[in-house]
Amino acid sequence: MAVRHRLKHFVTRGATPSNQHANYRDAQISELIKGKRVCFVGASPILNGKATGELIDSFDVVVKTGGAAWIDSSEYKKCYGSRIDILYTNSQFSKLVSPFNDRLNKIKHFRLKFPERRWLSTGKASAMYKSWNQIASLVVNPTLGTIATHDILSLEPSELYLTGMDFYTSREYTQEERKHTEYVDGYIVKEFVDNYLATGRPMPDYKGKKWDLHNHYSNSMYFKGLLDQDKISMPDYVKEALFESIKRFAGVDSPACKKK
Repeated sequence: MAVRHRLKHFVTRGATPSNQHANYRDAQISELIKGKRVCFVGASPILNGKATGELIDSFDVVVKTGGAAWIDSSEYKKCYGSRIDILYTNSQFSKLVSPFNDRLNKIKHFRLKFPERRWLSTGKASAMYKSWNQIASLVVNPTLGTIATHDILSLEPSELYLTGMDFYTSREYTQEERKHTEYVDGYIVKEFVDNYLATGRPMPDYKGKKWDLHNHYSNSMYFKGLLDQDKISMPDYVKEALFESIKRFAGVDSPACKKK
């Protein structure tokens, strides 16, 4: 019901493009990914100190998320690569950022769950609500990385290489405001955090602790399934983080970890 409600809200706001424009944008991102070697770079600190930027930039297509477009340091580019061909964002980020920001000029395509008209007006943005709807039936409270991975695979790349992900093993069990150890430095843009907090929306509070609402065990098991089926590949240290995540988050006492 929640999905239907959100889709209804999305349509009634007049944000959906015509079928003709929607098909064009779907064809646009399909052309970017289908049959290509794609590297999806996560925003965890796992690549710090690893000079993998050149390897990342050697792929046909480089995919990143949200705040990665705001990181300019040479050390980041050395480890995480300098390219961003496709940028996936969540709803909070897309609402706080202008699609016409200079930092986004070189990006070939924006992929959003529910893009507003201003994003669609760029001519290079499209909605991934179909993939989000599909993955929501497979994973409990999927993360943006999980949704994006499912979406990329639906577009039939010849290879999908995942790196820069530690599946939230670098964070604490509880989530504290302004403390984001699970992300590489610079990914959480202070200006955007301030704008979000200014809305007055509180973080959820369960049992006196501020929990992350994503079920990391369910998300990590999804990636393990893809790995077992050879649908994705990743370096050994990312695999180790994946298995550590499964071990760590199994049975964690959080409302998000309740299985369907």
